Amino acid sequence: MVQDHGIAPDTAAYNARITYKSANGTVEEVKELIRVMREEAGLRPDLVSYNALMRAMARHNKVDETVEVYRSLEAGEEADVAPDCATYTCVVGALCGAGRWSEAEDVFYAGVKRRKVTDLGTVRVLVRGLKDAGKGRAARRVVVGLRKKFPEQFDGPWRELEEAAGLNSSGKEEDDVEDGADEKPVTRAAAA
Repeated sequence: MVQDHGIAPDTAAYNARITYKSANGTVEEVKELIRVMREEAGLRPDLVSYNALMRAMARHNKVDETVEVYRSLEAGEEADVAPDCATYTCVVGALCGAGRWSEAEDVFYAGVKRRKVTDLGTVRVLVRGLKDAGKGRAARRVVVGLRKKFPEQFDGPWRELEEAAGLNSSGKEEDDVEDGADEKPVTRAAAA
C-alpha cells in the first residue's frame, strides 16, 4: 500500500476504499475501515464515510442499523456531518425496500425541510409504495409538497410523479379518485 512508500492515506483515500467496500463487501468490512480510519490514522470519518456505511447496511437489509446511523447524523452526534441528498436517498430507499412507508415518508420530509431531496427514482418508489399500501393521500401530499417547495425544478420526469400519485397536470386529483377514497381502512390487526 501507499504506507510502504511513506505516504499516509488521507480521508479521501480511506473513503475510496470504504465506498468500494460498501458496494462489494460486508458491513463489518466497512465498519472496520472506519475504525482504522478513526483510531489508527487519526482521521475523522466524514459524510462520504457515513453514507457509504449506510449504503452497505441497506444493501445487506440492515434497515434498523441504517436508520440508527442516520438518526445520529440528524442529531448532530458527529460534528460538522449533516445529512445530504445522498443520505436521504439511501435511508428512504432502505425504508421503502422494507415496506416501512410511514417512516420513509417521515425521513423524506425531514430531507425536504433541509432542501435535500432524494433522487427521482427513490421518490417514485416512495409515491408508488404509499399508493399501493393504501396511503394515496400521503402519496399525493409528497408530490404536491415537492411541486410547491421546488416549483422551478418540478418539470420533465418529475411531472410523471403526478400521474403515479393520482393527480392530473393541474395538481388536482383525478376525477375517479375522491379525496381519501383510495385510503385503506385501518384494521384492528394492522393497528395493533
